[in-house]
Amino acid sequence: MRASNSEPPLPITFDASYEALPKQLIDTFSGMTGVIADQYGQYTGMQTPHITKSHEAIIATADEARSRAPADEPRRAIVLGAGNCIDIPINHLVQGFDHVTLVDADPHSTQRALAGLPKAALGKISLIGADITGTLGPVAAEFYRLGRRHNNPQSFARAATNFLGSLSTEDRTPDLGAGFAFVSSQLLMSQLGFTAAAVAEKVMRKKYRYELSRVADSAGKELTIMIKALSHLLNVRHIEHLRGLVADSGTVHFADTYSLSAIDATGVRRDGDIFSRDMILPEIATRFDQLRDPHGWAWPDSPEREYRVMSLSMTPRVENERPA
Repeated sequence: MRASNSEPPLPITFDASYEALPKQLIDTFSGMTGVIADQYGQYTGMQTPHITKSHEAIIATADEARSRAPADEPRRAIVLGAGNCIDIPINHLVQGFDHVTLVDADPHSTQRALAGLPKAALGKISLIGADITGTLGPVAAEFYRLGRRHNNPQSFARAATNFLGSLSTEDRTPDLGAGFAFVSSQLLMSQLGFTAAAVAEKVMRKKYRYELSRVADSAGKELTIMIKALSHLLNVRHIEHLRGLVADSGTVHFADTYSLSAIDATGVRRDGDIFSRDMILPEIATRFDQLRDPHGWAWPDSPEREYRVMSLSMTPRVENERPA
């Protein structure tokens, strides 16, 4: 589905949560999106199985949503973390739903990815710039402020830890609507906590020439613990947000990278978890039922790095069906 002539760019609506993002963080998001596009271009053959499996999983759950949607209501879909749309079957979604909302913290990259879609397709798409957590903007802004204020890494780490200890993540997610027939969260949740850690690491490295893990005394360890706690809270809030977005009769596609195997600078391959499935899957189970057995696959995005992806096709539990 491509237009022969270039259409005007899809307009972007900027949510208040996007406006709260510091420019440095917006630039970071843009850089990350660019790296993903570059790696896909460089290692297309290696990544094609992952793209194919992602499209298949999204299409299966989206088609289930279409079959479940009430005939007398518009069939609406929302894609969180649309990015470059490389692993999003945007044509299928546009053809199958009356309206598709795309959300990303780097909406300009999404806008460029959609360039060339015909006018009829663009007319069915809304593009929103938003921080879907409503939290990362304030956290990043405070970390950058503390980096300007404190002259040593221990002092920064203690101040950042105190800030996170007083931070509430409740009622911060942006209002993106509700009652969507189909909701997609593709490789997004794992990025939420990573972003907070990346900002702290950047401040440490740029101002103090320190790695967070090398901060003397307990300050660095305490900050690391608080960032991990924030990461888990953001993951839980994200799952809650998915439930709030989807209609009771709708479906949710949820896929994410849960572990990583990579070759480090010394040439040694290291394996590690990105998030704990043992902690996340129970949170999902209290809010969703599985439409089919969960499945997963390996995703090598480069010769040096391979992710493990889990993919879930879900429908929401209604309030009176939740287990005691």
